[in-house]
Amino acid sequence: MAGSKDTQDARWTRIVLLPALLALAVLSVQAFRKPLRAPFLDEFYYLMIARDLALHGTFTDSTYKSGPFGRQAGPAVPGDEGTEWSKPGRFFAPAYPILAYLVGRADPKVASATRCHVRHFTLPTQAQCPNTFASLVALNVLLWTVGLVALFLIAYRIGGRSEVVAWLALVIALATGEPGFYARTYLSETATVPAFLLFMLFAVRAVETASLKHYGLAGAALGLASLSRPAYAYLFYLLAPLLLLLAVLARRRWPRLPSPAAAGLFAVAALVVMAPWMLRNVMQFGDPTLSKGYAEVILMQRVSYNRMSLAEWGVAWIYWLPDFGDDVARRLFPLHLYDLLGWSNPKNYYLDGGGGEFRQRILDANPRDEDVLGVLYRTYLIGDLPKHILVSLPLTMRGLGVAKYLSVAGVILLWPVLRRLHAEGRLAIFLAALLPPLLMAGLHGFVSVNIERYNLPMIAVYATVVSIWLVTLWHRWRGTHA
Repeated sequence: MAGSKDTQDARWTRIVLLPALLALAVLSVQAFRKPLRAPFLDEFYYLMIARDLALHGTFTDSTYKSGPFGRQAGPAVPGDEGTEWSKPGRFFAPAYPILAYLVGRADPKVASATRCHVRHFTLPTQAQCPNTFASLVALNVLLWTVGLVALFLIAYRIGGRSEVVAWLALVIALATGEPGFYARTYLSETATVPAFLLFMLFAVRAVETASLKHYGLAGAALGLASLSRPAYAYLFYLLAPLLLLLAVLARRRWPRLPSPAAAGLFAVAALVVMAPWMLRNVMQFGDPTLSKGYAEVILMQRVSYNRMSLAEWGVAWIYWLPDFGDDVARRLFPLHLYDLLGWSNPKNYYLDGGGGEFRQRILDANPRDEDVLGVLYRTYLIGDLPKHILVSLPLTMRGLGVAKYLSVAGVILLWPVLRRLHAEGRLAIFLAALLPPLLMAGLHGFVSVNIERYNLPMIAVYATVVSIWLVTLWHRWRGTHA
């Protein structure tokens, strides 16, 4: 018994504690080696909600307090602290703003910096505000550490319990700099990515063991991810009935599929995690919808891209390749074929759908906010479905380009790694890790502009694929030189 316990303790140290210590050390250096930064763009929204929670005890809609399109009367200054800005909202998901608020409660320096930056939102006087966000960044580092330990364990399981594969995957993920970069930001990815990586880990374990416990943990982790980015709730809406359907109709033929009890526990665990926020929304708004208003804003930006020409669509496949694509496109094509695909032209498709003439035409034609989403679906999505699907393809590719050259390597090496995993009987657990973030990348390309950070969990897939290929290559080299 003692020997068994010692063995388990040693294994726990090797596959949990040591990876956590390495991740924590590297992330801490990456996050704190430079002076802490001021909030920028989307970060203000989350910090403004944290400020409003501190001032009014109310989760608000940040700068969208006057409606998702800002058409209702409201204060002129975004950072205003008046009580007219304390109206309850649910435009943004609750997880990260609440975490930022709680850190502010514990550390007055964070609360002071938050109030100052929000008060001077986008104004030149923002430069006078302190960037005393050390406690918040420390929490970010801890959360990302949890995510990277999950990444390590995903690679460990998919790699056939190979610690070499797992360590390589962790080192590759850290070397990209992406986790360290986002640990320095005040964005919801700090809560979303670790939660979704935990979901991927428990999904792998559920397929591997068919245990009720892992299905329940997978559901709870997906519920947490949905409270950080509501788009993940759509994955829950897909998986919950699908798992139950597979359990009822196909488990006799494929025993590794979930049992009805496992499928039910997955759904219940996710709902239990989301229940407090859903109950709050029922009490405040009369329905349990996780988010309201965000879909209209993000879809309007997305359908703006449907106006691209066939030539621009072809160039987009090159322009949106990670890192080098835009440079290649500039050398090969005239300006008008890629100018609106990027971010610099003030009339690009993204900005035109987010606050330009395209957006304004839709709002002018639909004076009521509640009509906009239906019009977007009927006219620009369903009404132009073939074009929408075509444009979604390169946008999905753009989102999959996270971590730049790692994504290129991961895609190139995917097929040989799939063949090896299939031959060794580990394909099912790999698909349990691959398919969820891949489905989310497709969804993001279909309903949003799909920037790379929406798909950060794909780093776990890419790092695992590359590490398995490297270990395979090493074994082959040793075999030929033995």
